Amino acid sequence: MFNINFNIDIINGMILGYVSHIIADMFTYMGVKFLWPLKISFRFFILKNRKSEYNFCLILFFISLFFDNILYKIFFYLYIYFLK
Repeated sequence: MFNINFNIDIINGMILGYVSHIIADMFTYMGVKFLWPLKISFRFFILKNRKSEYNFCLILFFISLFFDNILYKIFFYLYIYFLK
């Protein structure tokens, strides 16, 4: 009925953004409630309080500032590897 053509890069970017956002939310102190009516929260147990969450985000921010080209190459090669 509808003929809508999407570029595959746009779809992959949207999926990657959605999944990485949920994974990043799992690093927060509150975690992610996958089973929403239940009060079960899924999170990585690296961060125990808000101060450690702040420090973790600060470290990731500085890594992204100084090593953006290296991270880009790593993610690019992983992306190519898994699409084969």
